Amino acid sequence: MCQSVAVHGERDALEINGGHGEGGGALFRTTLAMSALTQTPVRIHQIRAATRKPGISPEDLTFVRMVEAVSNADLEGDDLGSNELLFRPRRPPKPLTGSYDVQSHIKGSSPGNALMLADSILPILARAGAYSAFSILGETYNNHTLTYDAFAQATLALHARQGVVAFARQKLAGFGFAGQGEVEFEVEPSAPSGFQWASRGDLVSLRGIIAYQGMSKDVPERAVAELHSILGVEPTVEIVQVESHEVGIHITIIADYETGLGVGSCMGSKGIDIEAACRSAGASLKEFTDTKATLDSFLADQALICASLAPEPTLFVTPRITPRLQTMAYIIRQFIPIPITILGQLNDVGTVKVG
Repeated sequence: MCQSVAVHGERDALEINGGHGEGGGALFRTTLAMSALTQTPVRIHQIRAATRKPGISPEDLTFVRMVEAVSNADLEGDDLGSNELLFRPRRPPKPLTGSYDVQSHIKGSSPGNALMLADSILPILARAGAYSAFSILGETYNNHTLTYDAFAQATLALHARQGVVAFARQKLAGFGFAGQGEVEFEVEPSAPSGFQWASRGDLVSLRGIIAYQGMSKDVPERAVAELHSILGVEPTVEIVQVESHEVGIHITIIADYETGLGVGSCMGSKGIDIEAACRSAGASLKEFTDTKATLDSFLADQALICASLAPEPTLFVTPRITPRLQTMAYIIRQFIPIPITILGQLNDVGTVKVG
């Protein structure tokens, strides 16, 4: 799947098949992050070949520009729709500043998640040796992806446990496909550390966040009542009226254990009443709570790169081994000789050991 190819007489570039495994955005971002961290030139071909829209997307190109800035990289093929990219970092990571807009690359509305981009570059910036302060414009609330409240209150808490310190502030919420939100980020220079979460211990807190804009206050109040009804354990629920150009509502539930963390979420949409959206958020959390997992399947992905940089080993249990997790582990191992063991079957509970 991978081989080294000569790059104009310089250090050989590692060649990565962008359609391997998950074959999408996670593979692309992980490859560039590891290239910048290890100063390894890389050529990615067949970019996003396993998705319905192959080639570099506006979201991908935004990430390319961010990683290019921190590593002073030389590039070939950094165009929308390109199926091949050569990325050659020229210096160790430096701090990131400025603003990056997913929709700046093409006319019209372009989908792209601000939080996924931030989380993907965070391990690089932790190694930058100085403080980073930047912003990203894009979606901040949508289904089946990382959202602002999950990132700010769960992902960053996980990274803090890994020794990586960052902060986020949402200036503008972007609801749904091609949402126009804006989030400011700060990342401190940090030294990643490992953690051992073989079992999650007792429940410390169960909390909900209801973010909304452009609707009557009775809708989020109904959501609070529904969350109290479906969760059984009395949660602490916060209602946040966010600034936004769009109408929207999003429900996030976070289960925080002594040594475990899981998130469930759902965005309200036309034709679905708010009670149904709350039940969907509860059901997504149950994938985690109904097992003995210590990190939900999304947080498992988010932990992986930082875990691979830590001198100590990391261990956690995920409720579902995903192709995304397997692909990220595969890509990391192409750059650094670290053992990453995933014990279990695809789409089943699994134990992950790093180091």
